[in-house]
Amino acid sequence: ADTRLAGATKAQPAAAVLVRAVSAPAFLGTVETSVKACRQQRQPLSLCLLELDHVESIADRLGEMQVTKMLHRLQPMMHAIIVDEGRLIQVDDHRFAVIYEGAERQPAVELTRQLVRCVRDWSGEQASTLGHSFTFSAGVATLAMPPKNFPCQELIDAAQRCMNGVQLSGGDSVKSIDIY
Repeated sequence: ADTRLAGATKAQPAAAVLVRAVSAPAFLGTVETSVKACRQQRQPLSLCLLELDHVESIADRLGEMQVTKMLHRLQPMMHAIIVDEGRLIQVDDHRFAVIYEGAERQPAVELTRQLVRCVRDWSGEQASTLGHSFTFSAGVATLAMPPKNFPCQELIDAAQRCMNGVQLSGGDSVKSIDIY
């Protein structure tokens, strides 16, 4: 796993890797599909939400276009870390989600920590060029066994609460929770 992290910071952008922002209903539909698949396979499911820390001050300093370019440059590195373990989705301009089908809480948290470290390390290397370093806050919510008729918005909300807790604590970290 650490070799993926080392290789990820050297990853080159690839058009096939870039994910596009999806609408909230489309994201909820994707989560619902994953919950259903994991329920049928009797597997756990973890959902991670990652958001750029201090986005307003970074956008004010660098401009929204530069922030967008940075996030596009990060996507291949992020994808290299989770390639066999999860699916990276850009939820909005400054937020990503990773759906880890079949992943219990600890493996999902470890992969998410690697994503946060990757962003921190890459940002540190780019700080002189970009004029600013940046980090992500992340929240992970895990369903050990998705029950029938599970309200998927609860999984998203739990990951959001964890991410909000990280942001209130200064960012650049991961918090997680098991639900159900």
